[in-house]
Amino acid sequence: MRILALLFVALALFGAELKIATYNVENLFDGENNGNEYEDFRLESGKWNKTKYKEKLNKIAGEILEINADIIALQEIENEGVLKALANKTQYKFYKFSNPKSAPAGVAVLSKIPIISSEYYRMSSVKTRDILRADFEFEGARFSVYALHMLSARNPIGDRKKSFDFLAKIIKNKKNSVILGDFNTGIGKNSLLNEILGEGKFVDLWSDNVCFANKLIACKSHDSGALLDHILLSDDFFGKAKFGYKKGSFKAESVAQSSDHIALSFVLSSEKISPNKPKSLAVQNPNLELKEAQISEIYGDVNSAPFILKNAVVTYTNKHGSAISQGGKGVFVYGLSGVSVGDKLDLAVQKAKIYRKKFELSEAKILKNHGNIGSIEKYTLKEINYHTISPGDVVAQIRGDVTDGQIVVNGRKYKIYSKKGKIKNQKNAKFNNAYFTIYDEQKEFIVQ
Repeated sequence: MRILALLFVALALFGAELKIATYNVENLFDGENNGNEYEDFRLESGKWNKTKYKEKLNKIAGEILEINADIIALQEIENEGVLKALANKTQYKFYKFSNPKSAPAGVAVLSKIPIISSEYYRMSSVKTRDILRADFEFEGARFSVYALHMLSARNPIGDRKKSFDFLAKIIKNKKNSVILGDFNTGIGKNSLLNEILGEGKFVDLWSDNVCFANKLIACKSHDSGALLDHILLSDDFFGKAKFGYKKGSFKAESVAQSSDHIALSFVLSSEKISPNKPKSLAVQNPNLELKEAQISEIYGDVNSAPFILKNAVVTYTNKHGSAISQGGKGVFVYGLSGVSVGDKLDLAVQKAKIYRKKFELSEAKILKNHGNIGSIEKYTLKEINYHTISPGDVVAQIRGDVTDGQIVVNGRKYKIYSKKGKIKNQKNAKFNNAYFTIYDEQKEFIVQ
């Protein structure tokens, strides 16, 4: 009896918690032709088969188990059969799936707690994926999870805006609501989330992440460096509901490595706290011209241009363009030529884009060349973080064993290439000012 009493006291003091996550698993297709697959996932393409499907299924299941969320929203699941296979491997008892018949893949929810009810929302005017709502009960109160996967930047901007208007109508005045998934838009003056966030009824949890406090750390959820995935909470989770957001619990999950996306998660808690509502990330006037920006602010946001970058230093050049940096955060500028490593520039940038899974800038005009500063040490990264380093960054020094064109740094393998030719196999090799990029979907360093 005394032990039970202590347990009740502990629960009262610390409260119950519920971990919720989202993960775009990147094209989890079964090894069968169902008629709606992307071309690369049709059996006749020779690029996909049942063996590859099972290998990826096992990897994704392992990562979901490591994330260990009570509820997880998933994107790019081909069909309900694939979802059931994941549920069986991860022992999630409850699940829901939804997609239009003609869509290659859909959205899903896996849960350890019962799904009380569910509903899908489907647009008739735009060909896009469903929005799936699943309802739950926690600490005697109901809440809803909306899982989604919005249109990418490859689609007409008009259709993308319509889909966000559709979402805004669905969640208008909704309480105890979690909106999460792959939004395919970032943060900034052209973010398609501005209208929803600008109303002040929902909070983007990226506002409670260290990357927004430290401008040297890029906020990203995709291998390209883009910030595409988000978790929005209705404002009643900040001190008004029976349970609420556990401050500081939002994070990018380091275990997610089998997809080009990073899983995100947070915790709801019944602990009697009233956390302050984080600052809104909405830009109140999306049409206001951005006169000056920082690389750390615009990185990954394809809608951020046009803008001006001041005092950006050239850290790397090749025949296609140059990488520039502000205080260590780098980005590649396609077409930026006639400059040398060490040149300090003011640039007017007209375009930001994702090219072969890399975020880069283009159509840049040099407004002023302040001259060459010599050493670029202050504009490089001092160490490698596998999950935060992004294409365009330059690392001051890397060390590792080189074997057959790969280098192992801090236990991670990267391709390594030199402009001078093939790098010979060697132990504890050292390279200065190593440029980081993604080539043929593999992370790579280019060294002198």
